[in-house]
Amino acid sequence: RIANAPFAQRGLTLVPAYLDALASRFGSGVRLVDYQADPEAVRQLINAWVGAQTEGRIPELLAAGVITPLTRLTLINAIYLKAPWATPFPAEATQPGSFTRADGSSVDVAMMSLSAGLGYAEGFGWRAVELPYVGGSLALTVIVPDDLVTFEAGLTAQALAAMTAALREREVDLALPKFSVQTATSLVDALKALGMPLAFDPNHADFSGITTQDQLFISDVIHQANIDVDEKGTTASAASAVMIAGLAAPAPPVTLRVDRPFLFALRDIPTGAIVFLGRVTDPSAKG
Repeated sequence: RIANAPFAQRGLTLVPAYLDALASRFGSGVRLVDYQADPEAVRQLINAWVGAQTEGRIPELLAAGVITPLTRLTLINAIYLKAPWATPFPAEATQPGSFTRADGSSVDVAMMSLSAGLGYAEGFGWRAVELPYVGGSLALTVIVPDDLVTFEAGLTAQALAAMTAALREREVDLALPKFSVQTATSLVDALKALGMPLAFDPNHADFSGITTQDQLFISDVIHQANIDVDEKGTTASAASAVMIAGLAAPAPPVTLRVDRPFLFALRDIPTGAIVFLGRVTDPSAKG
């Protein structure tokens, strides 16, 4: 479930074309608030909206002080996902297992087990398996590199696409730890590095396509996400705030034990879009 909501200062005149774009592209109307009179009340309102959209998984996207009387527009995007595996892990097969952290130390974790026909691929320094969800339009791709640091340094969108394209169904004896990951961060530096520094510059930002009443610029971009993976499937949420076939002989089964740091990518199969991307270095850590 994806929801969008712009929270605009009451009395701010917005360009009609921008309002049309919000309705046609994002299915959203503008919510009018008063940042100038009570920014804290607006912050609580936005957090309550995000909490409702994410089933309570992100109760406080915006920390105290993020919204100020100078805020004029806050763009919110929220995602909630609850997806069962196409082939669930048998709960009775989950057993304690050892997981080796990046620093070489080990920890006991709850290790799920499954033997099934799954997408599998391997290459120089990595192995990957893909777990489809019910419906077939989403899947979780787990990539286990020999060396996480080296692998991540060379990981590009093209490299990831090549790995997923190489997936072929194999009988896989899979051991995968249950895990829970949470992150919260400001994306300002990352977005500047990706090529949009002017949007954050009060003197050079141009948001006249939104309004000509005030000179707007982006003061912050907050992102928060979490994901839980267990025997039944995956529950995940994320929120962002911009302030402002041929027959062949079957191959022998492979065994993959995910007992060291790994990456995961929850993908939309028809489009190839990455919905969630992360790393797990210690499955015993909560959140």
